[in-house]
Amino acid sequence: MNIAILMLATIVGVHCGVFSEKRQTHCSTFCPMYIIEFCGSDGKTYNSNPCFIQSRMCSQGVNGYENFKVVHYGACKDGELATELPDVITTTEDLTIG
Repeated sequence: MNIAILMLATIVGVHCGVFSEKRQTHCSTFCPMYIIEFCGSDGKTYNSNPCFIQSRMCSQGVNGYENFKVVHYGACKDGELATELPDVITTTEDLTIG
């Protein structure tokens, strides 16, 4: 029951954009709830959801957030260069459910 409440609060938070001080009203996106490891076009490895990361970038005012892409699934390889969006300031480590 507690996990269901936590997941609902997370979904509502993502949809409403309450996780950011710089909330942009056009950024509200309903993202599916799954977590996967992927290499983003900023050269960083994420254990998250690409939709959620892009929504967070938008709500934080990161320029070019709409160009963020999954380069490949799995961790970024050593020496893999960022193709877009340096200095992304987003993380979902605080949302680990367990």
